[in-house]
Amino acid sequence: MNKFKIFSKVFCFLIICFLIFHFTIWSLFTKYIFDIKGVVGDLGRMSYKIDSLYLRKNINTLEKKHINFKEWNNEVIDIITIGDSFSNGVARGKNAFYQDYLETDLNLRVLNIQNIEPANNYMETIYLLNNSKILDELKVKAIIIESTEVMLFDRFSKLDINNTIFEEKDRVKKSLKNTKYKMKDLDVSFINNLNYNALIYNILYNYDDNAFFSNCYISKLSKNLFSSSVQDDLLYYRKTITYNKSVNKNRIKILNDNFNSDYFKEIKKYILKEKSKHHKIFPPENYIFNAFNHTPFKDVKVVI
Repeated sequence: MNKFKIFSKVFCFLIICFLIFHFTIWSLFTKYIFDIKGVVGDLGRMSYKIDSLYLRKNINTLEKKHINFKEWNNEVIDIITIGDSFSNGVARGKNAFYQDYLETDLNLRVLNIQNIEPANNYMETIYLLNNSKILDELKVKAIIIESTEVMLFDRFSKLDINNTIFEEKDRVKKSLKNTKYKMKDLDVSFINNLNYNALIYNILYNYDDNAFFSNCYISKLSKNLFSSSVQDDLLYYRKTITYNKSVNKNRIKILNDNFNSDYFKEIKKYILKEKSKHHKIFPPENYIFNAFNHTPFKDVKVVI
């Protein structure tokens, strides 16, 4: 009986300590990152450094006008957009969808789509739309393929065109309608494993610029540049470093070859065909590669 009482007391004590720990760390750190009404970026969530956070408010001053494929009603589409979280409003903040600026300011009809099977990346999805004649049906004038720079090689260095040839239009349309962008669930309670990360990282960042194993690096700047409480801390992603080290002429050539492949030339022919019908295509043909007139080749890292 005495052993049971001792065990019960120890167990209750540990439970109380457990609850106190989580409540304390949650109150001091974690809730400011995961239980807020503003927007915290990826680096803020990776570092748990609340003094480096600058909360953006979700504000919409533009009407939501761009559409997804499920909302498409056989109208003519000026621009197709496809990309990662940035193209899907996950960054949030003020007017999270850049497509609505195109709709509002330029009066262009914009259709945002997702990567669909069996395509492995955004380029293959565009090939799929072209091969299934959906681009013809949409009468598209331009295509915006968006990607974070650190994912360029992973997404576009390998293309399997065989994935995009033998697909029926109806099946592709069904995939476009049913495929949704998958957002991460950031809802957490005050008891969670993130509290351990918050404590460990806030201690270890005092001794190492990436807390020895974090994906976020923190470097001290020589002057204040930011609007957060700590204004001279620069946060950056580990993969940015590895990506910059991996950039070379051979990898850039692979990207350029893929973006200028025969399949993309077919899509260019389609755009030129639309232009011949007196549609306005931007930029004008003489300025398509104008950036190279102003950028020395030695300074070019990626061409899209």
